Amino acid sequence: MYPLQCKAGYFMPIYRGKFQIVQVEATVKDPTNNARLTLVDDNGMTHDKWGRILPASQDTQEGFIDIKGVGGQNGNLSQTFNGAITTRDGVSAMRTTNIQAGTLKVFVR
Repeated sequence: MYPLQCKAGYFMPIYRGKFQIVQVEATVKDPTNNARLTLVDDNGMTHDKWGRILPASQDTQEGFIDIKGVGGQNGNLSQTFNGAITTRDGVSAMRTTNIQAGTLKVFVR
């Protein structure tokens, strides 16, 4: 299991390609408020390597990972999957409500 990264070694959770996702983690910006993270298998990627950040109003694509955190509970969102989730086209982010920038990690195998 390893996180998706760019060549410089920074986390790059929006990524094109087929892989199996086993875990997702993110840090909540303000733990007193609700948080939400939605990732989609994006078939509309035009760049040859990176995914996109989609507007939340673009609900034509269903998220295959949708994690919600309740305010006042925990400063982190984390989800581990018993069976790996396989992407077809790659990962793009649709909703990153109250998520600290640069802390989203997508672990694959």
